[in-house]
Amino acid sequence: QTCALPIYNLSVIKQSHSMKYGFELRPVRIYTDRLGGTTYTYSNIAGLLANTPTQIQVLGDTSAPDPFNSGATGNRFVKQYYVIGYAQDEWRIRPNFTMSYGLRYEYYHPLTEDRNLFVLFNANTGQLMPNTTSWYQSSKTNFGPRLAFSWSPERFKNRTVFRVGAGYFYGPGQTEDQIQPIDSDRASVSLTSNIAYPIVPSQVLSTFTATNHPGYQPRAYPPDEYKIPEKILSFTASMQQQLPGNAVLTVAYVGSQGRNLFLRSWTNRIVSVNPTTGAANLQYGSQFAQIDYKTSGGNDNYNSLQTPLNRRFAKGLTAGFQWTYAHSIGNTGGSNEAQTTQNPFNFNFDHGNNAFDVRHSMNASVLYALPVKFGNKAANTLLGNWEIGG
Repeated sequence: QTCALPIYNLSVIKQSHSMKYGFELRPVRIYTDRLGGTTYTYSNIAGLLANTPTQIQVLGDTSAPDPFNSGATGNRFVKQYYVIGYAQDEWRIRPNFTMSYGLRYEYYHPLTEDRNLFVLFNANTGQLMPNTTSWYQSSKTNFGPRLAFSWSPERFKNRTVFRVGAGYFYGPGQTEDQIQPIDSDRASVSLTSNIAYPIVPSQVLSTFTATNHPGYQPRAYPPDEYKIPEKILSFTASMQQQLPGNAVLTVAYVGSQGRNLFLRSWTNRIVSVNPTTGAANLQYGSQFAQIDYKTSGGNDNYNSLQTPLNRRFAKGLTAGFQWTYAHSIGNTGGSNEAQTTQNPFNFNFDHGNNAFDVRHSMNASVLYALPVKFGNKAANTLLGNWEIGG
């Protein structure tokens, strides 16, 4: 839930200036819990039929007695707050020439748990950090300037408009990606030897303690590297032209550059294998299984040509058509879109077309008001004033 606090906005119109100012303080409060379960993994159908799983993962509930924090129970209570302020002005320098400019500031405080009921695994050191450690970093220099111009040359008789603009935009990312230390604050065991279906989860978890947790699989961060917010530089340039038949054509270049975007990887890798037994030696030892971790620093570049053509409503007909040619390339899609890297040593090996890269998109729509009317009011209500569209 987000606490209901007032949002203050002030608008001032003075001669050729239209100025706006605003401030928002947004406290965020979230009650959260995770239910556990058991997952059996088989390498193939033959393994399933022979009941020889490669791994069994047992997860406890966060509401169960906490093995890391003195047996605490209950939902976790997460706190966070945002501080946001802006000032902007639309200045009509001439009747056909306008400049818009402004500055926005945003700060997103890192998530915290009210009773410090969390477990923070450091992906760089393999250590469980003290539960007073900040989960990640949050920049305090998130200033987002914006600047744009629009111009309608007199020689074109107000039928042509040129626009250009750019601005920085920030976002805290998805909360689920930042709440992992609470997910880690519960018993979890990965079994890989002498296993078969079924097992008794309570018996497996009964031996799990804060100091004895073989196969523990927490969610991890590198706290000294993971930083929010994500940052986008967005920019555009366009020409809009009025055409005969109440139609308007726009040809626009739209682009953006994403920086410090969300990334995900894995750690506690296999560093060697015992040639006699075939047992794997893990980077941080058998106390932990392979561990998913999340961080930041990714990038994305988007460029597009956008060409909407719209016919304004006239004589019962309105229509629209748009074709976009675009390309999105980078090493991540950002918040909630990042794929787990294939090379945990270098995120740039994943540089390429993003998962949501769509090179061509086209759509068309039409709506026509049928010219069917009746003199009788009841008949007109039932049978008249119909529209057809597609």
